[in-house]
Amino acid sequence: MKKIVKFAMLPLFALAALVACDEPTPDTPTPEPPTPDEEEMFEITVSNIATTSAWLEIKPKDKSMSYYFDLIPEEDYEASNGNVGAFFEDIVTYYQTMYPSIDLTMFLPNLLSMGDASDSVSGLVPNTTYYAYAVEVNPSTGKAGENWSVVKFTSLEGGNPAECTFEFTVRNVFATEVEFSITPSDESIAYWYAVTSVDGYPGDALLQAEVKDLIDQYAAENNKTLEEIMPRLVMRGHVDDTWFELERATSYYIYAYAMDEQGNAAGPIYKELFTTLDTDISSAAIAMTCKIFDGDALYAYDSEKFSDVQGRAVVQCEATPNDSAYYWLMMLAAGDFTDATIYPDDATINAMLEAGGEFNQLVTHYYANWDATATLLGFAADYNMIYGPLTRNIISITKDSCAPISEYRENEASPYSQTMSLAPACVSSVVDTKAKSNATKAGFRANR
Repeated sequence: MKKIVKFAMLPLFALAALVACDEPTPDTPTPEPPTPDEEEMFEITVSNIATTSAWLEIKPKDKSMSYYFDLIPEEDYEASNGNVGAFFEDIVTYYQTMYPSIDLTMFLPNLLSMGDASDSVSGLVPNTTYYAYAVEVNPSTGKAGENWSVVKFTSLEGGNPAECTFEFTVRNVFATEVEFSITPSDESIAYWYAVTSVDGYPGDALLQAEVKDLIDQYAAENNKTLEEIMPRLVMRGHVDDTWFELERATSYYIYAYAMDEQGNAAGPIYKELFTTLDTDISSAAIAMTCKIFDGDALYAYDSEKFSDVQGRAVVQCEATPNDSAYYWLMMLAAGDFTDATIYPDDATINAMLEAGGEFNQLVTHYYANWDATATLLGFAADYNMIYGPLTRNIISITKDSCAPISEYRENEASPYSQTMSLAPACVSSVVDTKAKSNATKAGFRANR
């Protein structure tokens, strides 16, 4: 999806760029876009124009030419005196400044096109004039050439902000941060959103007044008009965000409301309640399954390999880690350990770690007595060593539940095996005698 690079850039730096940019010289006339004729090097078509999006099609006369295409808001086009080449070079400078360790040749090919091209553009402001442009670029230096074309168009009028509603999705809640999404019912509506504590919430009307005061104060401190700063302060369309530096075990609201061009509330506040955790819990997890084999049958099949399993059950445990799992551990405990009030997660995980099992096993085996109850325990941790929830699967070990020998698998460790450590828990070990193990512990196109 093509973004408006200079216009949208990266939100985290938008305000800083706004404060630092120079005002256009009032006496400098804005040139009219060139009239297409036989000398035009690009044929630009803008179609499917909506409130916040459009479709661009570019057909260069020289199909071997490298070029860049995108949009410029009318105010930026005027400020650059219609020099779209300089505008593109500003984009290259921005990337070089933000990512100084990345060579120009690494990201420039992802910005440029060759031959006929088309793409959608999103993030437009409703009822706003833009210039679609294409400019020749030297693919080796990132310098703009003399060939360029522009086409002027205006996005459609937006909807009624008073009728805009907001849907929240809280994806992950941690001890000091939250990941969430906001989806407005009308993507053309400008809105403000933030996270605030429930205890400090002043009420809807007062909160909107406080936000308005902050916006006015910011504009005054930076000698900007509201018309200049508001496009950089509000959001349109769907947003995914992570809010940091929250207090542990504290209730918060994610809130959003429609906002007009002066920073005033243009609709009611919508809120979503969540409470941070006392300690972090990761989404890392493993799915566990087990199969029971008759030790006597295994001995009869291969008496040398299975010399010590007669009269017992062999429980084959298999783990499937999810994408977040960087470390994991599973163990078979004799008895029922499913009551978390008696065997809390933290204490049980610590006891498993203290027992010193094999980490990151995909397949492992345990010996057990017949007609007994056992609990398959397992947990995972992510790359940052934040633990996911403890999984507890109750198992009845009976001969009528045995699997055929053909389903027996050798012990198998992940090629990315790791080790973990944690302070030992003040509970007894929950792990039964473990079977012998032969397994070794292993150990831009850049957005436009």
